[in-house]
Order: sequence, then C-alpha cells, then structure tokens
Amino acid sequence: MNDLVLIDEDSENKKSEVLVKSRYKLKPLAIKLITSLISAVQDNDTQDQEYIFSVSNFIDLAEVKGNAYYKELDKATDELYKPFKINVSGKDWTKINWVTTCKYIDGEGVIKFKLHPDILPMIKNLKKGNYLKYDLSNILKLRGEYSIRIYEMLKDVYNINARYSKNASEIYTI
Repeated sequence: MNDLVLIDEDSENKKSEVLVKSRYKLKPLAIKLITSLISAVQDNDTQDQEYIFSVSNFIDLAEVKGNAYYKELDKATDELYKPFKINVSGKDWTKINWVTTCKYIDGEGVIKFKLHPDILPMIKNLKKGNYLKYDLSNILKLRGEYSIRIYEMLKDVYNINARYSKNASEIYTI
C-alpha cells in the first residue's frame, strides 16, 4: 500500500481497548493525524508498510484554519515521536512511539509515515472482543484533546454494553 491514502470522514477507526486506555498526551491535531493514520491501516499491511497522506486532504478534513497549517502539521508530527505508556497487565507497561518515521515531501505535498510495529497488533486483525470502532468523522470536528479522549472512552463503555449485553459504568477522575 505505497499508494496515496485519501482519508474521508467515513473512514472507520478501530483500536484495541488497551490502546484506547493507554496514557498519552497529544494536542488535537496530532490526535486527528494519528487517528487518520490508524484508519488507513488494513489487516494485510506489513510492519514496514508506508502510508502516504495528502497534506491538503488532511487539512481540509481536520478543518485546520489559517495559513500556518504546514507549521502546525510539522508540530503535530513531532508529537507522534513522544513515547506513550500502554498498561499491559497489572503493573506491567510498555512505552513506545506512535511512528518510526515521518517524511514530508514538499514538491508533492505529502507526508509519508511508518507506524511503530508494536502498535500494529492493537489496530489490525481485531476480532470480536475488546476493541473500539467508530467513524473518523466523529472526532474530526472536535476541538480539544480532552473532548476526543472522552469521546473514545465513553464510546468504549457504550461498546462494552453492546458487546456483553450488560450495563457497564465507568468513573473518571478529573
């Protein structure tokens, strides 16, 4: 899949429950960028798969305003290299980055990404069970990082209710 990936609002995003509940701090544009990237992943993609995004396509969908969007996008890609923490089980955890490489090609107006290989099992070949699924359009219009994170957490609780046909509740400390 080294072809250009065109993202649209109807793209479906799937993340394992472990990834949804992981601890990370990204600004809204970086969250939208990584979520768009995750929505482009196919079950048959390899670990060294490169994803090529059109900058103008992403900027339109994410509704980035102003003339400094290349600078904003540059900052957002920097954030994808910050390690984040995934709780594996009990007190065990792993720290990884979202991407291993990110290249901007000026003459083509594209960004090329490679996801960190440890993330792939949390977004590919997910079977019935512990994963979150939603349309990308549900977060693209949200403005704050907490709005996006709270949406994902509440959607996950809703999915648990639907999956197991039981009432689940969650208490979050702010």
